[in-house]
Amino acid sequence: MSLSCCLGNKKSSIIPLAEEETELLLIPVNYLNELLCKYSSSKSYIFDSYNTRLKEMLKVIDSLAFMNMEQQNLVKLARNMVYLLTC
Repeated sequence: MSLSCCLGNKKSSIIPLAEEETELLLIPVNYLNELLCKYSSSKSYIFDSYNTRLKEMLKVIDSLAFMNMEQQNLVKLARNMVYLLTC
């Protein structure tokens, strides 16, 4: 959403929330088009990241719309277990 707002020169309504300590790189909107045109690697990185987040969002929507509550709970439990095991 933020990317589409930047490209459309509109204010984003997204309020980010970090779950852990995070470093943030802010790029002024007026430099975004120049960055995307001049450096193809930045264009690939930004759109690959955008694509990954979009796929994650679609998975969540799919699970909410089509999984029953028991299946949703099992998926959440499995994600929490993986998180706990990697800490």
